[in-house]
Amino acid sequence: MKRSSREMLFLIVGTLLIAAPFGFGLLRAQQTGTDWRYLWVAIAAFVGSSIVIALGVSRSRTSTVTVGIGAVALIVATLTAVLGAKFLANTQSVATWIVAFAFAFCATVGTVLYFVSRPRTG
Repeated sequence: MKRSSREMLFLIVGTLLIAAPFGFGLLRAQQTGTDWRYLWVAIAAFVGSSIVIALGVSRSRTSTVTVGIGAVALIVATLTAVLGAKFLANTQSVATWIVAFAFAFCATVGTVLYFVSRPRTG
């Protein structure tokens, strides 16, 4: 089924939002040559968000993303990103939470936009 122009816009914006944390992670790794922590934090945020949204959508009657699913996904993605950062760097600071939340926000909004961009059946 073909996507409408609105669905294509959601898909493009969602893809860019999902790619942003990975871009920052790769840029950091390229600049330092050895620091891959941002990339792993981006992966943790994306996986946490994607799992919650995919499970939430599969269990909903209408197969749509609700505000509740998005909120839970943001919380889970932030926590998985913080846990990933703590596991890799063994640091706990406000900066860790800020980066984790920013990556989780991008991953969650991007994933929600991806699910919204899917063509409707019927």
